[in-house]
Amino acid sequence: MALIGMRRLAKAIERFGEVYERVEAQKLKQMVDLEKQRMQFAKDLEVQRMQMFMDTQVQLERIKRGKRSGSNDMYS
Repeated sequence: MALIGMRRLAKAIERFGEVYERVEAQKLKQMVDLEKQRMQFAKDLEVQRMQMFMDTQVQLERIKRGKRSGSNDMYS
């Protein structure tokens, strides 16, 4: 009788281990996916920041060019 109980316990522990392993693997996958999303967001944000910086530089150049030519139109 005790042998049957030990086998059941061993099987239950084995099943628990399998479930735990799947849960941990899924958790790790989600963490990796979340980190990829974070990195993509940071990259997109940096690209947007650089684009705004470049647009500002272009506008400043247009203003300078307009002042040199004596034009009052700052977007010429």
